[in-house]
Amino acid sequence: MASPPDANTAIGTRKKAPKDPTGSANNRSSRIKPPPHKPSDFCTVPKPATLLAAATSLDLPRSFYSYSEIPENRRGFRYTPCEATTLLPSLMYRQIELPPYRAAVNPHDSSSAALIDGDALSVSTNKGFRTARANVCVREGSWYVEFIIERAAGDNGGHVRIGWARREASLDAPVGFDGYSYGIRDVSGEKVHFSRPRPFMKPFITGDVIGMHISLPPILSQSLDSQSHPVSRERMPIRYKGQLYFEQFEYAVTKAMDDLLYPTANELKSSKPPALLGSFIRVYNNGNYVGTAFEDMFAFMPPYSQLSQSKRTLDDGMCGYFPAISVYRSGSVRFNFGPNFSHPPADLFTNDNVRPLCERYEEQIAEDIVWDVVDELCFEIEDEADMGPVAANQPVASVLTQGPSEIKEIIEDL
Repeated sequence: MASPPDANTAIGTRKKAPKDPTGSANNRSSRIKPPPHKPSDFCTVPKPATLLAAATSLDLPRSFYSYSEIPENRRGFRYTPCEATTLLPSLMYRQIELPPYRAAVNPHDSSSAALIDGDALSVSTNKGFRTARANVCVREGSWYVEFIIERAAGDNGGHVRIGWARREASLDAPVGFDGYSYGIRDVSGEKVHFSRPRPFMKPFITGDVIGMHISLPPILSQSLDSQSHPVSRERMPIRYKGQLYFEQFEYAVTKAMDDLLYPTANELKSSKPPALLGSFIRVYNNGNYVGTAFEDMFAFMPPYSQLSQSKRTLDDGMCGYFPAISVYRSGSVRFNFGPNFSHPPADLFTNDNVRPLCERYEEQIAEDIVWDVVDELCFEIEDEADMGPVAANQPVASVLTQGPSEIKEIIEDL
């Protein structure tokens, strides 16, 4: 795991925020000047996963891998693969995608003890409860995903929980442990939120296929305060074991939400985070409708998601609800993001508003490109202004090298 960054070397040189063409200059990120790139920083290729020999003891019909050569999202920081680019001379770096280039388990956003199979769809472990989140998040609209139960309900000692989790939810605890996630237990069929189980459905077992339909209101209606929160990304390229990653602040657990997990009498009377009215998670078992497990879920847009070590309330474009799998002692679950579901509900997809979650992957890429272009235009205008009349004809990149002399390299694990 990558060590926490040094504030003097990881952040770089800041400049005042450029004027936002949307009129929300005060809420956009201040400029982070990236260090210059090297020829080897272009067209980077991620290393393959390292096979964990102990995974064979799980006695499952496929091999599982440990992604031990990548930084994990933890200790207040988030990591995304990136590479240098000449197409964005002010930004200089852009996010890249990992194989298999589709909706899948995110190895950066999984517990270090979570084991992932070769096509990055199944999760297992040989430890206690560990959680893995997918690389796609839901921020608005209606989406459907299947969880194929490969081993659960005590089969060979394995148990699982499945559901939806925000980025603040712990990866070393089962989904439903805190207020940032909503889950369902295999052995009892209970729904779980804030670690409080409630009766919901019959237990599900190995071989069952649990479908979940999540629906959230339009993103423009979710800003529950009086301020606008445009997407703003504060991220800096770093080196980790010879590869480039964006390092950025992760959303952190707030004291108010933590207090609700272990409330006192006075805290029970305090107000909970606002709800997204009309939101829900509906559950299907082998294509048959079970019921609505959760309604009016907690709002996640700023200020109800707060970045660690940041006084501002920023939406980095990826705050929302992620499908999540929690596994215990050889329990195993496999994602099916669609579009070919094994047990599609007969009447669900007659509604054009419900979409297979696989489609969210390409949407996220498009959104990231859009915000790259917006940031590039804003920073290019600012950089040209900073150059002044004497240096107006100099390349923008020559000004940006006034920041750190090279990319910070993280060497040791913690």
